[in-house]
Formats: sequence, C-alpha cells, structure tokens
Amino acid sequence: MYNPDRVIRQFGLKQRIPPLTNTSKELHKIDLRGKTDKDWSAEHSDYVSMWTERASNIANDELLEELIGFYDSYMV
Repeated sequence: MYNPDRVIRQFGLKQRIPPLTNTSKELHKIDLRGKTDKDWSAEHSDYVSMWTERASNIANDELLEELIGFYDSYMV
C-alpha cells in the first residue's frame, strides 16, 4: 500500500511525523501461491473499496513555505 503521508514533501506539503507502519519481516514471508480455497474478492474487499474511493483521499495539508530546519520535530 502506498503511504503518501511518508513522502508528503514531494507534493510540496509540510512533512509531519507519520504513524508507525507494520514492516515486520514475517509479512514478507507470506506465500499464498497455489492456494485456491479463499475468495480473494471478499478477502481484499476493504482495499478494493479504498481504491474505488481514491479520488476522495487526496493528500491535502499545510503548504511547505520554507526548508525544514534541523530542529524541526520531523527532523528530530
């Protein structure tokens, strides 16, 4: 999943401290190839809904007016 809140500066917006994201190595070990006993449309219906509503979830925040200083809370 793409997390624009982690790269919001690329869009000219002020970077805030993003919430923690699960980056567990266990997630990368999941291999479901060959598994046919799940209804994947039901399994991923939340993500399909988020994709369908993507136009209503556009990154919008305070514009970046100046460079981030060394002691800005994001940099610390």
